Amino acid sequence: MIQRQLGQDDFTRLVRHAYDRGIRFFETADSYRGMPEMLAAALKGIPRDTYRLMTKMGPRQPDPRPPSTTCVPPWVRSNIDIVLLHALRTAEWAQEREPTRDALSAAKQKKIVLAHGASVHGLVPLRTCPAPSGWMWSCCASTTMAP
Repeated sequence: MIQRQLGQDDFTRLVRHAYDRGIRFFETADSYRGMPEMLAAALKGIPRDTYRLMTKMGPRQPDPRPPSTTCVPPWVRSNIDIVLLHALRTAEWAQEREPTRDALSAAKQKKIVLAHGASVHGLVPLRTCPAPSGWMWSCCASTTMAP
């Protein structure tokens, strides 16, 4: 990732530059090695109620623990806005990730997260997304990575 190559100081300057110009939505993922920690450091000291934070849980993550104990740095663990299941590529993803979906639903009920959803890669998984009135609250569709 280009951002990681900046190093912490320059990445923090980049995030603060974006924030100072009105950017209030930041995202990361457990598969973005080192980036959740870098983003946590870059946002440290900015009032938490002034921005939204989204993270994504990778498909190889078998442990359905609530996202508050997975890829999120300790200082934001109780303040995640959106958690997406990441890089979903199969038509069966909803069934394959049911334990994690259930854990995210429980985390939402406990107000650990505000919303949950999926990051789908391709039309096949997109066509099988649960209806908006069901489990899906947010969907990020990447058609550039479609098989």
